[in-house]
Amino acid sequence: MQAHAVRRDASGAEAVFARMKAQGLLPDIVPYSILLNLHANRGDVTKAEEIFKEMKEVGNLPRCTRAYTALMKAYMKKKDTEGAEDVLFRMAAGGETPDVHAYTILMRAYGKRGDVEGAEDVMRRVLLAVEGGREGGGAGGGRM
Repeated sequence: MQAHAVRRDASGAEAVFARMKAQGLLPDIVPYSILLNLHANRGDVTKAEEIFKEMKEVGNLPRCTRAYTALMKAYMKKKDTEGAEDVLFRMAAGGETPDVHAYTILMRAYGKRGDVEGAEDVMRRVLLAVEGGREGGGAGGGRM
């Protein structure tokens, strides 16, 4: 699967994944992550969302901040800041703490659109979260 992903061969990676499932091999977080990142790097939001949804439905996979950030990356590639913001919101609502990587992807999404104010707003939210953490508070600003 990884070899297909490196070549950005989505159909090849998906075929390997389908064979794994058909043979009764219960995929763990690794194959899902490979597919999710492959689609995210290609900017295929629809496929990335499908894989993310399936990851959650499997149920035995650990919660993973990286899965959320990979999904955010798909939206960033499409310059879809609303979609990236929504994933950040879902991350926090799902009990995951957005990390610096998540905020960096979000800032990059605003940057790709040339939205300086949006990127600066994300930076303010990061600084508020850091300050809140020092004082024992939660993240501030935005939809978090």
